[in-house]
Amino acid sequence: MSYTVPTALNGSVQFNGTTQYLSTTGATGDAIDLAAGAGNWTVECWFYLNNVTTNQAIFWKGGATGTTNPSYCFQLSNTTGQWIVGDGGGGGTAIAPSTVFAINTWYHFALVRNGSTLTSYTNGVQSATTTMAFTMSNTGNNNLSIANSSADGSSRPMAGYISNFRITKGVAVYTSNFTPSTGPLTITQAANVNGNPSAAITGTQTSLLLSTPNNASFITNTSSFSYTMTNNGTSTSSPLNPFSPGSISFNGSNQRLSLPASSAFDLSGGTWTIEFWMYSTATPTVGNQCRIFMFGTNGSASAFDIGYNNDGTISAVVPSGSPPGIVSAVSAITLNNWYHVAVVSNAGSGKIFINGTQSGSTTTPTQPTSSSPTLFIGYDTPATADFQYQGYLSNIRIVKGTAVYTSNFTPPAGPATSTQYINQNGNPAQAITGTQTSLLLNTQNGTNAFIDDSTNGFTVTNVGGATSQSFNPFGLPY
Repeated sequence: MSYTVPTALNGSVQFNGTTQYLSTTGATGDAIDLAAGAGNWTVECWFYLNNVTTNQAIFWKGGATGTTNPSYCFQLSNTTGQWIVGDGGGGGTAIAPSTVFAINTWYHFALVRNGSTLTSYTNGVQSATTTMAFTMSNTGNNNLSIANSSADGSSRPMAGYISNFRITKGVAVYTSNFTPSTGPLTITQAANVNGNPSAAITGTQTSLLLSTPNNASFITNTSSFSYTMTNNGTSTSSPLNPFSPGSISFNGSNQRLSLPASSAFDLSGGTWTIEFWMYSTATPTVGNQCRIFMFGTNGSASAFDIGYNNDGTISAVVPSGSPPGIVSAVSAITLNNWYHVAVVSNAGSGKIFINGTQSGSTTTPTQPTSSSPTLFIGYDTPATADFQYQGYLSNIRIVKGTAVYTSNFTPPAGPATSTQYINQNGNPAQAITGTQTSLLLNTQNGTNAFIDDSTNGFTVTNVGGATSQSFNPFGLPY
């Protein structure tokens, strides 16, 4: 049976440009006061404008209109942006980024303090920088507003969408040009996750995080601090988001992805998770198998593969091993439907989950033994005769050291992330921390389809010209 994905969790907050905005109130010296004891800090979000003909604030902290500059803010006047960091009076610095902003376009914006240097990045590219020759102050009041400048008593309402708003205190997340995250931001992260390059975020360094999921929690702060957002004017949740989910299309003959030999693909420890979405458009010929993953060289005692078989099963086997491996129920996969597949080994006990439901029996498979195998995706080891995969693959993730799923679960409703807190991507699902994710292909529609978003940052070689597609399992048109 195919699976209908629930409303995608990735989303944004929609603002009408008149009465709608978010606000919260902090205190002097607290987590959103970036002047007191903060040192380095970062404020970032994605935004999408419906017009560029008015003055619009994206975020605004403190200040008093007409007399005192905000402590920090970012606003737009028509197509020109301006960010301010205030000194407690009418001074500080006010800088216009080089970006010319347009309607109907997602922008990632980050304002970063690194020592005495203030820098803005637009879509990961430095758009303005200056050296602080003043002392930053928590100016005027402790109010923070998003999509308006109401924190200082003025009004610059934004018409458009804001997604994944995050404030981090004590860390300059970005210090050079970077590739923005291809998925939702998280409270903590390893270095080079959620942007590459980017700094690690640990402990309570995230002061505020609005992940803006497309559900009832769209204005919930998920950081460890208890800031409650007030929804002024009843802004609404929207499925529109900047992450452009997609898939990779394989033609069933000569197309494959190739990754270099690495210990990151050593699964001999016995606890791991390999998950992906698949949409097959051709059945393997009788007696053959579509190799979705091939670790090492086919026929080798240390090789390992995951494949789609003629009888509709998914199997995960060491080709020369005994017992044979993990096999799903017959006819678990049919053509022209999206399926979430998770192959899990938990201390040597193997299960396959199809759309979150265990398919087939629990087995004790022979574990792979290669300490540094190569990896092919969508293809068997070159020059072998097995049927190659024809169809689409999306959101491919390999995790070592964690059995992400140990019982039936609701599959993820949006793109996977490199790290996650418990029950974040799939429910129930285990947390993933640090460098446990060996490979993450979010298969984002466009030029980022073949980028590895794990901390390993593997170069993915596209052999034969597999193509990026907007078609995806999350029900979102892009």
